[in-house]
Amino acid sequence: MLAGVPRLQSVILTALLLSQHFSPVFASSLPVQKRICPDNDPAHCYPRVFEPTREWQQIREGQEIPAGLHVRMNMATHVKEAKLLDDETGEHVLNLSPGKAIVAHITDEDDLADVSIHDDALDAHKGQVHANRGAETSDLSYAVNEFRYICDFSDGGAESLDLANLERLHAALTVLEELGHDLEYGEELTRADLVAHLLRFSAPTTAKDTVNVQEKCYQVMAAMHRNNPLAIQNTFAQQPQFVKKLLQRLEDEISPLLLKRALSVLDAVVLDPAGMQQFEKDLGMATLVGLHSKFENTKAYTKYLSVFEDMGTSYNAQKVASPVLKKRSGASPQEKAVELEESLVSGSLTELETQQAFSRLVNLKLEHGAAIKPSDSFMVWIAQQAVDRREQMLLRKRDNTIPGDDVFDQFVIESRHGVFGNPNAMRKNWDGM
Repeated sequence: MLAGVPRLQSVILTALLLSQHFSPVFASSLPVQKRICPDNDPAHCYPRVFEPTREWQQIREGQEIPAGLHVRMNMATHVKEAKLLDDETGEHVLNLSPGKAIVAHITDEDDLADVSIHDDALDAHKGQVHANRGAETSDLSYAVNEFRYICDFSDGGAESLDLANLERLHAALTVLEELGHDLEYGEELTRADLVAHLLRFSAPTTAKDTVNVQEKCYQVMAAMHRNNPLAIQNTFAQQPQFVKKLLQRLEDEISPLLLKRALSVLDAVVLDPAGMQQFEKDLGMATLVGLHSKFENTKAYTKYLSVFEDMGTSYNAQKVASPVLKKRSGASPQEKAVELEESLVSGSLTELETQQAFSRLVNLKLEHGAAIKPSDSFMVWIAQQAVDRREQMLLRKRDNTIPGDDVFDQFVIESRHGVFGNPNAMRKNWDGM
């Protein structure tokens, strides 16, 4: 038995790595196309990847924005624009990882593009546009102080405010939203511990004159978290139940507009690895899939479907194949394992979904040990998988053009005995290869 221990440790380490490697947030399910054609007229087509110059140009719907550009909202036209950086201008740069692209999802007039932007500088509350970052910082401080004043004024939700304070709060939130798109300011806002109050003032209410404030609260949260890992880290430190509260909000809210805005916040958070990890821990996919009938036939439905797409999957794939659909918080580890095994044995999963489901099952087995008893049908399935994947690995050694993932294939082969059987049998298997 001791001879199998190092191999088992290797399997455990691989399982932990794969639980992140095969998270949907890293998946890219849609093929890249060179041009976007909004209609049947070829003259209306434009490049899928934005082609920057030294001049401001409009970001068209669906365009991918290369890293290292200056991106802004043109406050005169309310159009998103981008250009090459000019190091001598002193402009604030939108910081993205090398090679990373962000996509503008412009769906309608009232739906701001889901893209991290840096405006020239906005003072929506005072009605002026400032030209330097010092003025922006002043505006941010002013807006935060205004927001905190309203928070201290009332312990209730938006419905507890009179009309004058609602207008005052909306003005402050407008500044916070516009400056919150900036990575540095977004991170500062999350450190200022505003999220709890944003959740409070966006809570469902029957009052009709609070919708603008509720909507603006969601837009602030989406702005400061999108593409901003430090902001998400700050929020999780202060609000560990943030994702769970967003999921609960999707269940409680009835306004299609506010549901749409809440989805934008969730979308911004789960695209970060830490956010996706919390989303999976809170059984977020099961909740999201279970809300399909609520979103269907509403104006929020397109946004609802796009959240799945941004996670590298789709509603239909999760409904039919994903094992997390059936998960419930009260399910035992064995019940969860059975659901995962059934989905794998069914043969209905894509390769990516197979990787995700298998990784979850391995983690369950490693965590609960003997409490997880593999079914006979699963053991037949994994035995065949080990044979098939070993053959594919050997073929790829001779011909590297054959598609496949050696890391995951080896993971399955090792897990057959190292996790679900006798580690010594696994060692003998590998010695004989």
